[in-house]
Amino acid sequence: AALIDKARPSLSGDSQPTIWGFLFAKTASFFLVPQRSFVEGNDPEAIISRAGFFMSAGDLQNCAQEVQSLSGEPRGIAEDWLNAAQERLLVDQVVQFVKT
Repeated sequence: AALIDKARPSLSGDSQPTIWGFLFAKTASFFLVPQRSFVEGNDPEAIISRAGFFMSAGDLQNCAQEVQSLSGEPRGIAEDWLNAAQERLLVDQVVQFVKT
């Protein structure tokens, strides 16, 4: 994440994005391995890491709970996925109920 932050333009308006920063970020992204582990913390990167951990384990319920704890822009970006995941969980519950 720190590597990408260095290539990202400043939000304060101090610098303008350059083609070199863009190319560096794209090149660096090929070497980054997404972290899918149970990381402590409440920042978006930790939440997404835990969500990836749960998704890799096939635990959609806990994954959706993690994504639901996002706020602000990350939550807005994940809203469509979260709605689809909640619909999937509801369908799974109905199917499980019908089977019993």
